[in-house]
Amino acid sequence: MPMSTPVMEELRGGRGTDMVYVDTGVLVPLFLNAPHSAAVTNWYAREKGELVAAAWCVPAFASALGIRLRAFTSPQATQSSKS
Repeated sequence: MPMSTPVMEELRGGRGTDMVYVDTGVLVPLFLNAPHSAAVTNWYAREKGELVAAAWCVPAFASALGIRLRAFTSPQATQSSKS
């Protein structure tokens, strides 16, 4: 359970809500089919805090998407899907 102090309340703007930082490790399975997608989706459905992410999640997510796309469209992947 998160601690609540007057300083934390001031940092939250007096809203009384928690901010939850998410990074690419959460975003990838949330938006793409990945081994932990079900668990992340269930967590996201229950999460009440405000989700925040750093600006560098955009290029990191794009990189992860590119890696998956290249793996999916590689000659090896194409050959194995024909078998």
